[in-house]
Amino acid sequence: LADAINADPGLSAAGVTATAYGDRVVTNGDITAVTITDSGLTDIMELTVQRTRLWWGSVGGAAAYDLVRGDLGELRSTAGDFSDTLVTRTCLANDQPETFFVDAADPLPGEGYWYLSRDSAGSYDTGEPSQIGVRNAEIEASGNGCTP
Repeated sequence: LADAINADPGLSAAGVTATAYGDRVVTNGDITAVTITDSGLTDIMELTVQRTRLWWGSVGGAAAYDLVRGDLGELRSTAGDFSDTLVTRTCLANDQPETFFVDAADPLPGEGYWYLSRDSAGSYDTGEPSQIGVRNAEIEASGNGCTP
C-alpha cells in the first residue's frame, strides 16, 4: 500500500508520501477516502468505546451507520443468541451519517453493555467461525434493531 501511495502521481504532486511499518502504513497526508479494488482486501470497521462515547472508522462508500446496544448479562445467558426474547436490543443510531455516538447510559455496578455497529448497507455479522447465529437476521427479527 505504501508503494502504491508513493507511485500515485496525484498524491506525489500534492507532496504525499507513505512508509510501511510492519502491517501499518504511515503517511504525511490525510486519507479522507479509500477505494479497495483488490479482492483480497476489505474495509474493517473497528468500534472504539469509552465511558460515554463510541466512534468507528468510516467504511468506503458508506453514507450512514447503525449502532445497536444491549445488555451483556442477557446476551451471555442466551449463549450469544441475539434473537432470544430475553436479550434487550436498542437501536441507538439509525442511518446516522456521523461516525460517533454519545451514550449517556450508565450500567449498574457489575453489569455491562454490548454494542454492534455497521454501515447501513452492511452487516453485523463477522463471518468468523466463532460467531454464534446470524446477527443480522436475529436482530432484525427482534423488532428492536435498526431498520435496514
